[in-house]
Formats: sequence, C-alpha cells, structure tokens
Amino acid sequence: MPFHIFTATLVASLLASAAAAATAAESEALVLVRIQAGINRVPDRFETLTARCVDRTKDGELSRALPACRSALWVAKTQYSYATATMRHYAKQGLVGDLALAYSNLAAVSWLENDRVAARAYLAKGRALAPELAAIARNATVIDVPKAALARAAEL
Repeated sequence: MPFHIFTATLVASLLASAAAAATAAESEALVLVRIQAGINRVPDRFETLTARCVDRTKDGELSRALPACRSALWVAKTQYSYATATMRHYAKQGLVGDLALAYSNLAAVSWLENDRVAARAYLAKGRALAPELAAIARNATVIDVPKAALARAAEL
C-alpha cells in the first residue's frame, strides 16, 4: 500500500501553547503518515481518517486531530481483528503496517499535545507490531529521548 510521509510543522503560536515541552526541532522531526488510496480507487475509512489526522495536525488543530487519529486507530484495529487465517500473508502484513502507522500517528499527536506517557505507550505498541517502519524509527528519535536530555537541549 503506497503512503506518503508528511512532517508535522508547527507555527510559533502552537509551539507557545505547548509550553517548553515541544521544541521546533521536535515538531519538525516527528513524522505523520498519510495512507493514500491507489489509482482509480475510492479511499476507505482508514485512509480518510488518517488523512484527517495528518491534515489537522499540520494545520495546528491538535484538539481536532486527536479524535481523527483515535478513530483511524480503531478502524485499523477492527480491520486487523477481522483478518482471518485464510488471508494471504502479504495482505495481513499490510493490515499490521496500517495498525502500526495508526499507533505512530497517535503517538506523534499525543507528544505534540504534551501527553508524553500516552505518546510513549502508543509508540511502543506501534514498534511492537512493525519495528522496521521508517516513521516509527523517526518518531522514536524524538519520543524516546529521556526528559533530562530534552531539558539540557532546551537550555542551549
């Protein structure tokens, strides 16, 4: 399933509202992934919700992005739970990837909302499903940084 990576770029007012917790470097390092429908195919519910999650985050509307991200995660979980043992391996792997990316997106938005505990929990779930995904590895470079290191970096 093709996807495009968009970095979440925040304006100064959003950074100010997130207090000292999210720096400009953090926001530019976080990655949100939009799942894109193939040619001549209508986007499914997961793709639509994921796009809404990404777009609202990019627009700085985090309070509106979180419900879309959570809904995308719910859809991904539902699709995966209905996957049967008779599905071809590659099809089921695609659903695992979707679920992992939904967790990663929710981790990034939670981090930007200053909910560090939730961000780390979502990222851990995504990493457990698909540690090889670039978006998860990139988000881990921000979310998994110890608080002491972030405090030192903020002092510079």
